[in-house]
Amino acid sequence: MPSGTTRAPLFWFAVSAAVGITAIQGPKISPWIPLTAWLVLAAWTIAGKKGNAPALLGSVALAFYFYASARLLTFSPDDLVWRFDEMPQSVVLRGRVDSEPESAHEDGEKRRSNFEFIVSERFVEGKWKPASGRLSASMKGQGGIPVIVNYGDFIEATGFLTRPRTPRNPGEFNARAFRANQGIYLEWYPLEQTVSVLSQKRGNPVVSMAAAVRAYMMKTLQLGLDNDPEISGLMSAMLFGYREGVSYELKESFRSTGTLHLFAVSGQNVAVVTGLLLVILQMVGVIRWRWAWVLFPIIFIFCLATGMQSSAQRAFLMALIVMLGWAIYRPVQPLNLLGAAALLIWIWDPRQMFDLGFQLSFLVVGGLALGAGPLSKRFHQWGQPDPWIPQRLLSPWRLEADRIYYAFCALVAASLTAWLASEALILYHFHLLAPVSLLANVLIVPLASVVVIVSALSVISGLVWSGFSVIFNQVNWLLLKMITGMVGLLASVPGGHFYVSWFDTAKPEICRFTFLDGDRAFPTLIQFKKKSWMLDTGSEQVWKYSVDPFFRNAGINSLNGVILAQGSRGHLGGAGSLVKNQLTDWVGESGIRGRSQDVAGWRKTLWNAGAGRRFFAAGERMALEEGLEIEVLWPDRKKEFSRAEDQGLVLKIITAQNSILWAGDISEKVEEILLEKGTSLQSDLLIQGEHSQDKNLSRRWLEAVKPRDVIRPRHGFQPDRSLSADFWEMARQNGMRVWLMDRTGAMIFQASGEDAVPVPFIQSKPLP
Repeated sequence: MPSGTTRAPLFWFAVSAAVGITAIQGPKISPWIPLTAWLVLAAWTIAGKKGNAPALLGSVALAFYFYASARLLTFSPDDLVWRFDEMPQSVVLRGRVDSEPESAHEDGEKRRSNFEFIVSERFVEGKWKPASGRLSASMKGQGGIPVIVNYGDFIEATGFLTRPRTPRNPGEFNARAFRANQGIYLEWYPLEQTVSVLSQKRGNPVVSMAAAVRAYMMKTLQLGLDNDPEISGLMSAMLFGYREGVSYELKESFRSTGTLHLFAVSGQNVAVVTGLLLVILQMVGVIRWRWAWVLFPIIFIFCLATGMQSSAQRAFLMALIVMLGWAIYRPVQPLNLLGAAALLIWIWDPRQMFDLGFQLSFLVVGGLALGAGPLSKRFHQWGQPDPWIPQRLLSPWRLEADRIYYAFCALVAASLTAWLASEALILYHFHLLAPVSLLANVLIVPLASVVVIVSALSVISGLVWSGFSVIFNQVNWLLLKMITGMVGLLASVPGGHFYVSWFDTAKPEICRFTFLDGDRAFPTLIQFKKKSWMLDTGSEQVWKYSVDPFFRNAGINSLNGVILAQGSRGHLGGAGSLVKNQLTDWVGESGIRGRSQDVAGWRKTLWNAGAGRRFFAAGERMALEEGLEIEVLWPDRKKEFSRAEDQGLVLKIITAQNSILWAGDISEKVEEILLEKGTSLQSDLLIQGEHSQDKNLSRRWLEAVKPRDVIRPRHGFQPDRSLSADFWEMARQNGMRVWLMDRTGAMIFQASGEDAVPVPFIQSKPLP
């Protein structure tokens, strides 16, 4: 074994196990190869010859390779995963609700209940047949009220079964991969009116008890905070990891400062709860060897109530081993402890190896175990008293100052070590580099620790009298106001955090256009000479789940300008978030006022944010950069239309090599007006969405534009009335390539000349 492993053999066993589990996602090979290698290594290990430590570690790796393969890559014959492909299908299922349902927000209201579901039967050909599988279920209620089901309910319902969504834009969350790491390969959407609860309380009674504990904690932490529910949500997030009550904007501030880990149940939370319980046990006179037997069930229920996140599992198992060490009066080596926890978790569920939370948790704890102590001592040497002076000669104030300085050094060392240990994963997955997180953790982690302690006191004292909980919650209100203020300030520090792209192949001298798939909108990023501009932002949902993640993935930290081409919620709803975060120098639009009060509110937000304002009208030309111009073709202020689509901007974007006609969602009527004006419309690429009421993409329009490529954003009006037989016939005759975003997802176009062809994010060929 490597040097020093005799003191922490389980740590190196865990490293070997991690290699073995990870190998199942590698290239497919004949099972005889690893089996033969395993037999050879096992024989070498059993022989007990000198230098057999590598053989032992290799045997462990191969043992976990076979174990993980058997657990993760095999399914029972009646599992639903065998019976369903990419197309949604209607099914009637019976089974058990296997998690506590959580309410999800839609358009600002709680409209969905999300839970995990264990299938027992499927109704096929007029009778019930055995079926199996673990599904992610989501039920939509009516009138803003989610459907009520509880953990352990055995239900029957009709709904649509489909595969989890894959990303349609660069940087989007990969729900399919995430669910697969949880052992879930299908999503089920039961129809609310078909749900029947056949029986109740068929779940694990321990899990039911944990759910009741969680409900009690949430209720207790809300006492006295009716006027500030977000503070209550923050307490719940910091104590037991429930983030539902924390706003998206606040979570982003914590993420930007590298302090989002405070919302994960970790060793800190378990240590606080354990410490409080130990104080109580000591006060009542319980002797040390009995501590483990008293603490174990309480800590287990607490971690179970948090949902047993990866960090909670690790913290619980490490606490359990420490408590057993107390019981038998045995010391525990930190790396050995970490390795034991990892092995136990992987034996229970090898999928945890691929969970990002698990990886971050173990990397940080391993880094702290290896580096925090030595680093803290090194920092302390710089300011400690002269070691040649006896301590009895030092003044009391100097000794106290040294103790405070030592605690500060330990805090800085822990923050630096945790940042270094986790930064590689954070850069890879989130593209985030946050130097400010070092300062943020030093300032905020101590306060957050106090919040967790006070929250735990609130929960415990609430069992005696709810008035105690109100008092503790008010203390936390003050602490959390301080924390949110500091987080907001640090998140806005220039250069405090920024995003980087590892796979950017764009050449500065070539103008690149990225047309994002945004639910009938098509937010467009223009990149040229290391500058960036945005056309539209999409709705608030599109901004949150598509545009903002794409910016991070592409390393876009600011924009040189934003043009809001259409005054509707679906096209400019995300602009408020963009401007609030100071991501752009100026915002431009047509200036035509719409009827929507929402749009008026967004415009007011934009102007109040202090960004520069520009207004565009037909006939204007603007040079964004030398070699990149925009010609405004529409709207004409003399002509008014009732639909926002027909009042939107139509832009001809001209580069040194190519031209693009960005036509929004205009109708055939606007197309005719532009044709009558005699404006030069010819462009290499046309991108135009579907009008909500009228047709577009007329024959005359296409003959005038003469595009080599037509990009059609995802439509929401079935069928797309403009893609008629006449359209497809004309496309064939003229050799036009037609790209439908329903199939392609985002499209990337690099303006490099006559041979330039748009590239789809999802592999797809052009039509016809």
